[in-house]
Amino acid sequence: MRKLAVLAASLAFFGGVNFAAAADLSYKDTPYEAPLAPIWSGFYVGGHIGGLWNDSGDSSLAWRSKQRGCRGECKGDWSNWKELTKVKFSEEDDDTTLIGGVHVGYNWQDGARVYGLEADASFGDGIDYLASLRARLGYAFDNLLIYATAGVAFAGFDDTEVVGSFGPFKKSVEFGGDSEVGFVVGGGVEYKLASNWSIGVEGLYYGFGDGDDSKTWEKWCNQLKLSHDDDNDLFVARARLTYHFQDGSEEPLK
Repeated sequence: MRKLAVLAASLAFFGGVNFAAAADLSYKDTPYEAPLAPIWSGFYVGGHIGGLWNDSGDSSLAWRSKQRGCRGECKGDWSNWKELTKVKFSEEDDDTTLIGGVHVGYNWQDGARVYGLEADASFGDGIDYLASLRARLGYAFDNLLIYATAGVAFAGFDDTEVVGSFGPFKKSVEFGGDSEVGFVVGGGVEYKLASNWSIGVEGLYYGFGDGDDSKTWEKWCNQLKLSHDDDNDLFVARARLTYHFQDGSEEPLK
């Protein structure tokens, strides 16, 4: 009996040692995944440059007339408007323009999720200004950030000169020049360089709707109306260079 008790105690001891070793080995075989460091968090400011595209506006010319009296006088009420055919138009309105500006914002990072707010303002030929206030939501793969963005947009459009001519009738009219409020949606990719800098590209679609306007003038017993329909929807593609006030060279969290 004494020998059996010693044998049982030995088996229990070595079994416990082997179990502890196996448990320790199993623990060491499981790799530790450190959470991402919040290298995208904090304030940032930068500049951007790119291109702006929009469709040309549509123009039309119509006329109406009064009755002519026996002494060459125009009498009676204006008749209904009639659309003129074979009308020539020329417009000083570029479809593509170079645009550049500045942006500023703040990011919060929770693991791989990055969200924040950004404001920007851009300027170029054909547009007085283009600005927006947007929310951003993205996913970080270490130094690479992919994001979507949406918000409210503001724009000031330059005048568009339209010349309409039909026989002896010719008129140069300026349309537009209004300030508009609309929406903006888009997305982009940004890459964090060493230290505090990042580069990126993004595409943004601005919706401002259509702008309709018309001007009239008289010639003899005729009155002409030149109408113009502006398409104020825009698409912008631009490159970004950004300085982040928080250092982006942090080690992963332990």
